[in-house]
Amino acid sequence: MLDTSSSETLVNPNCQKSDDPVYCTSTGRFTSSSSFVDLNTQGGTTLSGGYVEWNYGFDYMGLGSARIGTQIFGVAYDSEGLSAGVLALAPSLAGWDSPYPFVVDALYYQGFTQSRAFSLDLRSGDSEGSLTLGGLDTSRYTGNLEKLPIIPSSQSPDGNTRYWVQLDKLAGDDLIFYEGQQAFVLDSSDSVCRLPSPIFNSLMTAFPSAIFTPSTNQYSVDCADREAGGTLDFTFGTTTIKVPISEFIVESDGVCYIGATQDDNVPALGTNFLSSAYVVFDQDNRSIHIGQNCQGDYETNLVAIGSGPDAVPSPPGTFSSPVSSPASSPASSPTSSPASTPVSTLSPTSITTTAASTSHTSPSAVTSVSDETSSSTQVTSQTTISTSQQTQETTQSTQTDELTSRGTSTTVAPESHITTTTPQVTTQTYLSTTTYVVTKCPPTFDDCPFDEVTTEVLTLTTTYCPAATATHTLTH
Repeated sequence: MLDTSSSETLVNPNCQKSDDPVYCTSTGRFTSSSSFVDLNTQGGTTLSGGYVEWNYGFDYMGLGSARIGTQIFGVAYDSEGLSAGVLALAPSLAGWDSPYPFVVDALYYQGFTQSRAFSLDLRSGDSEGSLTLGGLDTSRYTGNLEKLPIIPSSQSPDGNTRYWVQLDKLAGDDLIFYEGQQAFVLDSSDSVCRLPSPIFNSLMTAFPSAIFTPSTNQYSVDCADREAGGTLDFTFGTTTIKVPISEFIVESDGVCYIGATQDDNVPALGTNFLSSAYVVFDQDNRSIHIGQNCQGDYETNLVAIGSGPDAVPSPPGTFSSPVSSPASSPASSPTSSPASTPVSTLSPTSITTTAASTSHTSPSAVTSVSDETSSSTQVTSQTTISTSQQTQETTQSTQTDELTSRGTSTTVAPESHITTTTPQVTTQTYLSTTTYVVTKCPPTFDDCPFDEVTTEVLTLTTTYCPAATATHTLTH
């Protein structure tokens, strides 16, 4: 599941306690991995109607053509309600400085993207959606994208850092349901919109057949209303996103419900809104770029997102007439459950609008964890996760990394309109250094070396282009 409201990527929900056990068991599992390192640190969070608890670890993570090294994520050991793993794309609720490199951070620090930015086109029905990391696809929207500032946490409804944007108007069929300045989170994890009570009550006038059902805490509506046509028009600045009325009528077991709920604490625009929008999320510049997406087939036209205050380019959409064989990025399988939409990445070395070689430095720190051994000698340990050693080669390479922690591979072929350059291949050595202190020996051991220290160094090498230096911290 792609989640623009969560920052913690995790895998392996408890399918027996999920909302949809059949779907949950079909999404794949993170199982054995020789390169996975358990950090022996726990995390958890509550969900709407559930919870999830996990152990932190790190491993390689494959997203499109990118292969992230030492990506920290959670392996769930208990959950309720969650039906799929989570590919988290949001900042920390506490602020824009992450406690450890999240996926969007890692892509930037390790040089796969030129800034912490991505674009999302969820689509609806049978039309194929897209997640583009470090770039955008002009074939997927019409007109221009409007740049909106992300509302700071200090001015947001709940005081947390999220992808907050200001809605200026909600209208439809010559009716105005709201006009003012209302903050909403763009939330790809929720299938419906969560509206403040005044807006929700006003919107209900567009559905005269709606009847409140106490048992489900939802408003049921005549399913025939889906065929009535018309749109709900969401205006941000000078841009209006037109969403078909049918997206706000959801059918379940032969009964139709309004695809909206009341929420005065964290109002959000969910996937029934996002299915009609093309959105670029720019963390570095605290901005959102939004436009009307276009349904149907397309001729892919990828454009890289650069760096600096004007990192996100502003070309108009290039969608024209449908084609019979759409060009699309292949689906990818990260360490979590596969994303529901295809994932593509833009390498800075293969796009003419990006630098030929770019590296970035993540915050430096040391990770302390405990480590288990199979020996009967009791030890305590401290492990330093270092990714600071790298050897660069300026050789041409057409090799694509094939290994991910789940043994899957994805290659994103460059489009014909993209000018490529000879990439700089970087071989990077990852060292996991563990210091053991002897604190106890078996009774049969006559001369126990109390307090004696020994060090174990595990070496793991990977190659990508370009490279970066990073040292990660995870605190208890």
